[in-house]
Amino acid sequence: MHTMRAPLNAAFMATMLLGGAAYSLWDWTGTCAFGAISAALAFVAVALTMIAMR
Repeated sequence: MHTMRAPLNAAFMATMLLGGAAYSLWDWTGTCAFGAISAALAFVAVALTMIAMR
């Protein structure tokens, strides 16, 4: 897990930056939409990873 710390931190910071950009452009509606899309993409990525591990 120690080797994954830097990429996970980079992904977190990029997501925070994009969430702030969504807020500045589209207020809370954009922020909520960005969060929902991010969660859906994460779900798909985990599902595809689980399928590939079979």
